Amino acid sequence: MKSIPTTFYPSPSTRGEYVRCVCRSLAERYRKAVEQVNTLLPRPLEALQIIGGGSNNRLLNAMTAEATGLKVFAGPAEATAIGNILLQAITARQINSKEQVTDIRQL
Repeated sequence: MKSIPTTFYPSPSTRGEYVRCVCRSLAERYRKAVEQVNTLLPRPLEALQIIGGGSNNRLLNAMTAEATGLKVFAGPAEATAIGNILLQAITARQINSKEQVTDIRQL
């Protein structure tokens, strides 16, 4: 597999190198997203809360902190699924207000 010439990183050849390559790529995308979000905010982000399955990956969290220069906090791995369920409930009109979402989150 050839690496993308603009990355300046050698092509991965071991399982560990592939894992680092994927984590580095994700961290770089997070950095770009943070830069874009910061253009919309009155003051820049100071920290990131990583949720979902990726929050369990210490290497990804460390690389994200390094790439963004922000503190990275690992949130619950279940947050993605919970958010999906809440969105589906809202769409199905089973939840009708922000207060109901807050009530459910506190359970």
